[in-house]
Amino acid sequence: MERVARAHYNEDSGWSPFPGYRTQQFRIRGPLPPGIDKTLRAGVDLRAPSGTATIEASLLRFDRYLVVRGESSPIDLIWKRERTSARERALALFLEQGALEVTSNQRKLRLEASQIAIVPPGAGPVVLHADEKIAGVIFSFAAAELAPLQTRWYHSDGGVVRESVLGLLTAAAKTPAVADLQSATSLRSLLRAAAHSLLVESTHVANLRDTDTLALVRLIVENRFQVPGFSVDGIAREAGLTRRVLERRLQAGGASAAAILRERRVENAEALMREQPGLPARVVALQSGFSSPVTLRRALASQRTSRDT
Repeated sequence: MERVARAHYNEDSGWSPFPGYRTQQFRIRGPLPPGIDKTLRAGVDLRAPSGTATIEASLLRFDRYLVVRGESSPIDLIWKRERTSARERALALFLEQGALEVTSNQRKLRLEASQIAIVPPGAGPVVLHADEKIAGVIFSFAAAELAPLQTRWYHSDGGVVRESVLGLLTAAAKTPAVADLQSATSLRSLLRAAAHSLLVESTHVANLRDTDTLALVRLIVENRFQVPGFSVDGIAREAGLTRRVLERRLQAGGASAAAILRERRVENAEALMREQPGLPARVVALQSGFSSPVTLRRALASQRTSRDT
C-alpha cells in the first residue's frame, strides 16, 4: 500500500487513478499518534476524549471508492473535505452498534444502530461523533461515478437495500489483495451497483416527498414494516418531515401512518398463518415486525374489529 501511495497519492489533490484496488488493516490500542492521516490518507483527523482509543478497521480502496469496516471506542472522526476531490465525494454510513452524531454545515442528525445515512458532496468538514463504542461500515464514492443521479441527504431505518448493500460492503472490506485485474474490475462494478442502489432509493423517496405523501408513506412502510421497532417516528424521519407535519398531510386524505403500518404488518402475519399454519406465533410476529406474539394478537383482534364495523 505504501508503494502505491507514493506513486498515486498527493497531499494537495488526493488519489489519482491506479490499477486494481488496495487493502489496508488499521489498528490502534492506546494514544492516538500525531498526523494520523499520513497512515490513512483519507483526508481525516481522529480525536478521542481521553487522548487514547481502541480502533480496528479494514479498508478497501479504489481510486474513486473507499470501504471501511471497523469498530472504535468513543471517537471523533473529522472528514476535512479540504481537497476538490473530497468535496465531490458522497459518504454512506451504516451503523451496526452504538450511536453516532453526524454534523456538517448543512445538517445534523443522530444515527443509531441498524440505520443508514447518506451525506452528499459539499464543502466544509463532516464530523462523526461517538460517545460510546461503535461498529459499522463507511462507504465513500465519487458522485460523478453515478451521474446523472443526484446524491441527497438521506436517513433511514434500514430495509432490504441497506441490508443487501451492507452485506456486499462487509464482504468487500475483508477481500484480500489480489493481482487479478479482472477480479478488481468486477469488484469495482459491484461497488458502483451498491452506490447506485442507495441513490435510486433515496431519490425515489425525495421525489415522492415533493408530490405524494401517502404514496411515500406506503413505500417506506413496504420497505420497513418487518424491521423490529420501526414506528411512525421512523416513517417521519425517512420522509424528511416532522411527525406533526406528516400526520397533518395524511389526515387531509383520511389516512394515518400508524394505521398504514399496522395494516401492512397484519396483512403479512395473516398471509404467513394462511400459507404456513404450523408456524409458531413468535416467528409470525418477528417476520411481520411485531415485538411479541401478544402484540400480534392484539393487532389481529383490532383489525378484525375494524373490519366488522
